Amino acid sequence: MENFRTLSLVVLFICAISIRKTKASVCGFRQFNHRLNSCCEGVVTRKGSCCGKQSYNSNVNNCCDGEVTSRGSKRSCCGKKSYDSNFNNCCVGVVTSRGSKRSCCGKKSYNSNFNSCCGGVVTRKGSCCGTVSYDHRFQKCCNGRIC
Repeated sequence: MENFRTLSLVVLFICAISIRKTKASVCGFRQFNHRLNSCCEGVVTRKGSCCGKQSYNSNVNNCCDGEVTSRGSKRSCCGKKSYDSNFNNCCVGVVTSRGSKRSCCGKKSYNSNFNSCCGGVVTRKGSCCGTVSYDHRFQKCCNGRIC
């Protein structure tokens, strides 16, 4: 183990000397030209922005949770997926369709004109009592139960 440490230090020292001479950079244990390449998590890649261990063109793509995805005019990330926020919602990592009154309830999209989200469950419109909706004009909620 001691020999490995000594060897590692010698390699780093040699790299440091050669870097000073060539004005190069080090990525992991490799020397690279930072004008032509990028260092993404210890991996030498072509020049660009880093997304995990790969480079990408940020004018054309998004980086969503370490995955390179296509980019549009209003692209956002939803977990590892890229989506158009003009037409979709992101509900806990799930892309759902978007309407004028769309909201998220857990991983589901719902229309808030007609429904409520009660404890992560989509129900008909009303007040919430636990995971069910009720009409507060005619019913009462007692400790999470309709009574």
